[in-house]
Amino acid sequence: PCSGSVTNPNTQWSTTFEVQPGSSTIVSIPIEGNYINNPAGFQDDSDCVLNHGLHVVTTDSVSLYASNMLSWDNEENSEATCVLTTPSLGSEYIIQTYPSLKGNANDLSEFCIVATQNNTLVDITLTDKSACGHYANMPFSVVLQAGQCYQILSATSYLTNKEFSGTHIKVRNGKRIAVFAGNNCASYYYYSDGFNA
Repeated sequence: PCSGSVTNPNTQWSTTFEVQPGSSTIVSIPIEGNYINNPAGFQDDSDCVLNHGLHVVTTDSVSLYASNMLSWDNEENSEATCVLTTPSLGSEYIIQTYPSLKGNANDLSEFCIVATQNNTLVDITLTDKSACGHYANMPFSVVLQAGQCYQILSATSYLTNKEFSGTHIKVRNGKRIAVFAGNNCASYYYYSDGFNA
């Protein structure tokens, strides 16, 4: 058995939990102050520093997953990720994302960087233009404090089928960062050959 806490170091929101061996515990995170906003596929929180990183500390080893589920217009969307321990994180990443459907404005390639330490200097070289004006193959830098996030959404994904795969992220001062990458709403077509799909 072990206990743990989930804290946003920049807003001071915090909660505690306990988990028993062989079982799971769900910790619900309030939206206010802890979620990055992606309203209807557009860019309110793109290309800016946000105080939405969460720090999890436990008294023993656990497997940790983050998941989200959203329902609207009779459709359900979900996403999940395995969360790594801080010593398992790196300081250099190559992004892999998923291309959107051409013509679907809600399908934006994206990634998010989360700092684990103060004064983390990150160099980013995109493979596609960002929603708020960073261009492909033109490196730029951002400084993050512990718990801060930097999310980037693609500007052209829904027009050209381009996406952020191959984007290079490197911390100049060797500090560890977490990086999450994917698509705002990864859509794809499927067809049936007459059988129920």
